[in-house]
Amino acid sequence: MVIYISSGETGLYYCQSRYYNPRTARWLNADASEVLGMSDHVLNNNLYAYTGNNPVNMADRSGYAPQWTDKLKRVIKTASNKIRKTKSYKALVKATQKGMFPTAFNIGGFVRDSKTGTYHARQNCLQRFGGFNDFYDWVFDAVTYMKNAKFPFTYNNKGYVFWAWKGDYLNLGAGAEMGFYYGNNGYHYFVDTKLTLPMHMALRYKNKLIIQYGIRQLFEYNRFWWITGFNPAYQNVNPSNLKATFSIDFSKTAFDRGLFGAFYKKYKSTKGWTFVPESYRAKFVF
Repeated sequence: MVIYISSGETGLYYCQSRYYNPRTARWLNADASEVLGMSDHVLNNNLYAYTGNNPVNMADRSGYAPQWTDKLKRVIKTASNKIRKTKSYKALVKATQKGMFPTAFNIGGFVRDSKTGTYHARQNCLQRFGGFNDFYDWVFDAVTYMKNAKFPFTYNNKGYVFWAWKGDYLNLGAGAEMGFYYGNNGYHYFVDTKLTLPMHMALRYKNKLIIQYGIRQLFEYNRFWWITGFNPAYQNVNPSNLKATFSIDFSKTAFDRGLFGAFYKKYKSTKGWTFVPESYRAKFVF
């Protein structure tokens, strides 16, 4: 956050959209960039507060939503790395690799492909109730190793986003995912299990194909709102060694084709994306 000092006569600090009085340690006016209802925490709905009155552990670089600081992230990652070295965690990894406790994984929202040993999230998993936001990615980045990419756009005055992720998913191992969500506030996005598109994903570790998911038959993909894949045979991976490829088919319905038009218009020159307008198809590689 960039802070400018106002005139010496007032002694106030100007912080992008409002003034701060250092004598009283109070903001003089509400933050014009904040939006009510962006968080369930009551303190974050106070437009005169900053980061829910927790500036030691949180920061708000965007002006819209407070996030935990990098210092706290380092503390969590250190604790996570210690847990990974314990016998209990190593036993959990082995159980995951062998496909033990399928009922527990199913309750957690995952199913295992017995042929490949890979895991995939169910379309009716609990995640459908939670949606997605930046804080989730912050948590994943704190406890493991990951890289994300998100691409918001608007179609018919409604906001949507494609949200991609790759990295290490704890005991589930190397993985990748892409979610398709809706929402207009730019911070938290929601799930509509009927809002799906035909998708396919492939994940390579050091150029070796370790996951392929979504193919139904030649050139046809299953429909997903969230396509995921995790391979527990590859643990503690560095995201830079993973190459995720997501293919999306927007050709099936008029609504899908409309989505393609809006998305293509915004991201046709974006690195990582390639488009085939004639067949309403898109591919993202990262």
